[in-house]
Amino acid sequence: WIEQNKGNPEDGSEVKERLYRLNIDLEKLENINLDDYGIPQKLQVKAWIDSPVSENSILYVKGMTKSGPWYHICGIKENNYAVLKPNDKYFMTIYLVYPRYYWNMESYYIYIEEYK
Repeated sequence: WIEQNKGNPEDGSEVKERLYRLNIDLEKLENINLDDYGIPQKLQVKAWIDSPVSENSILYVKGMTKSGPWYHICGIKENNYAVLKPNDKYFMTIYLVYPRYYWNMESYYIYIEEYK
């Protein structure tokens, strides 16, 4: 996209900046020292899904609005996504693994540790 739009009045500077930040993050994660890694923020929430869940599905959390925060599932304990049933409400322990850039809305990739 950047190469195809050279000289365009919308020069893609925002896209270039995000790509730059993503490449820095990628390099950092590829060279991570696990001893330096902290535990992500933990939240306890009332939450549900609206369709069969898979990686990158949206987890709906009580109190969230159309402006977020948005929670994208990147993992679940024992990797068993089938345990969550659409429209059933659960008390969950989730971890905010990594921020996700979603326009200007607060958004995260999350890991589900516990669900009741």
